[in-house]
Amino acid sequence: MGTIGAIGTTPNFTRSLSESRKRVEHAMQIISGGGRVIDSSRASLAALGEKLAAEIRSVRQTAKNIGQGEAMVQTAEAAFASHRDILDRLSELAVQAAHAPLTDEDRKAISGETSQLVAEFERISKGTVYNGEQLSGSIKDIQVGPDQGDTLTIQVPEIDSASTAISGIDLSTTAAAVAAAGIIDKAQTTVSEARSFLAAQWHGLDAARSSANARLEAVAVSHNQIASGDIGYEASQLTMGKNQLRAGIKVQKADLSTRGLLIRLLG
Repeated sequence: MGTIGAIGTTPNFTRSLSESRKRVEHAMQIISGGGRVIDSSRASLAALGEKLAAEIRSVRQTAKNIGQGEAMVQTAEAAFASHRDILDRLSELAVQAAHAPLTDEDRKAISGETSQLVAEFERISKGTVYNGEQLSGSIKDIQVGPDQGDTLTIQVPEIDSASTAISGIDLSTTAAAVAAAGIIDKAQTTVSEARSFLAAQWHGLDAARSSANARLEAVAVSHNQIASGDIGYEASQLTMGKNQLRAGIKVQKADLSTRGLLIRLLG
């Protein structure tokens, strides 16, 4: 009796079936790993994906840096707003001491409040800190981009009782109150200019944040496209491999059925 041949047992068929199994296993490995490319033939794509992932991390750190700069400016602005409120009250007291008919008790009360306000002005100047650093007169470079030169310098103007010359104001007499009013007026202008200076820096940080957000969105889209494209490719490979395996198994079953029938007929 001659040998009964079968398609499902030929070397080519067996090799094809083995390749289909490998294709399925490879695709499953990549898909289960979230689309990470491990095939050496596609190493350049994997390298690009890693580079984009690193850039995403860098831009997120940039956004964090910008947020710290914004918090620094906000803290300083809150202090300057309090300074302005104190100066406004001092201005009211100076006008009152310079023009209103006052008793000695009235002037004593005004002088007492003036001392308290100046002390509070100084306390705010010395007590306003960010990350443990006194803000009045401070300078900080904020990294707002991936390159070494991508920095913004945040500078908080020095505002205290000495720089505004209010530390020695005297409202005990009419003449002294008139002189003090002029000093307080200049101090108000100084604080207003300092707040405007902070506002300009805030706008710079806001523009940097918008730029960072746009960059993050663009890089994230590119990264997702690579990851999605890789998974999509492997999903197609998985489907093709499964179909080939099913077809191969059917052929093997058909071969076994045919072999059994021929053996019975020839036997």
